Amino acid sequence: MFYHLYRCIPSCWRSPPGSNHTEFPHHVQKDDSRQLVVWEEWSPCSVSCGAGWRSRAKVCDNCDRNDYENVQSQPCMVNFYCPVDGQWSEWSDFSECSSSCGPGISKKTRRCDSPLPQFGGKNCPGSEMFTKKCEVVKCPVDGAWSLWGTWTLCTATCGKGIRERTRACDSPRPQFGGSECEGSATQQEECYGGQHCPVDGSWSPWTSNGVCRAPRCSRGLQLRSRTCSNPAAAHGGKPCIGQQMERITCYNDHDCPKNGTWCEWSVWSACSSTCAGENSIQGRQRACSCPAPSNGGFDCQGESFQVQDCKNLASCNIPKESTLSEDATSMHKESQPDATISTDRSTTYENSNSSSSLPAADRISA
Repeated sequence: MFYHLYRCIPSCWRSPPGSNHTEFPHHVQKDDSRQLVVWEEWSPCSVSCGAGWRSRAKVCDNCDRNDYENVQSQPCMVNFYCPVDGQWSEWSDFSECSSSCGPGISKKTRRCDSPLPQFGGKNCPGSEMFTKKCEVVKCPVDGAWSLWGTWTLCTATCGKGIRERTRACDSPRPQFGGSECEGSATQQEECYGGQHCPVDGSWSPWTSNGVCRAPRCSRGLQLRSRTCSNPAAAHGGKPCIGQQMERITCYNDHDCPKNGTWCEWSVWSACSSTCAGENSIQGRQRACSCPAPSNGGFDCQGESFQVQDCKNLASCNIPKESTLSEDATSMHKESQPDATISTDRSTTYENSNSSSSLPAADRISA
């Protein structure tokens, strides 16, 4: 085993306890001439984080520190990752206004990602959002009524009258296409003028009192009355003018003879023929019952049955002499049993209620 002996200044070496050899500090080395060389402590790393460089120089007198042999350098590393402070991105465009009409807000944003803060780096300073006021168009404003005004004076100085009050569509007024106020701007109500007005009396309709004081089927007198109650005079109004009762002429028609009156004509019966080309007639009748004669009154004057020529438009293949239909004959016989009817236009028609006799054509037009 070989041992090398080195000469060193006392402060540059140390011997571990219990060691049988000498260890030299890291800044003490041997040069090529096997002489001990003392180096300065390494300088701090050139960076505060990440990879950098550090250097040291020989401890010597009258030596050139610029000589590369007298200087050493080596890479160094401090906190492998350096802190990265965040940086803002570019602002975005402004957003659409938050309100389609009226005041709103528009905003633009940015992000703290150019780069993101890392390894203990600082966040971006400032706000990530910027807002501003905006208004696309004015919003429609619907009209609203103001409070009602005070009532006007009553139109009447006595009794019932009318008073009114008004309001305006101005709270707010309709603007920018808003709707008008609904309802009326005027309100009316009944009012009282402070005292009752004089009411002049007026007569009620006449009412009959009792029966007609006259012999049967004769004229006489009857009382009738009325009251001053339509309305009654009040609050100093004038009373009714005239008589409350009076006598009037009347007619006692109780059990008097009443003459008969004709009712309306019935509709014309069907033509007596069944097809065209035949001589044909039709009839109608009326009754003496509107009213019927009573208490010895006279019967109706005139005829109760009429006939006239008519034409049936239906085709007819068997020509024959036309006669009055059974319907017309039976209708006439029921109303006038004693009458005689013929298809001859010159035949005379007799009526049990009339002494006159006329050709059929003349009596229809009568």
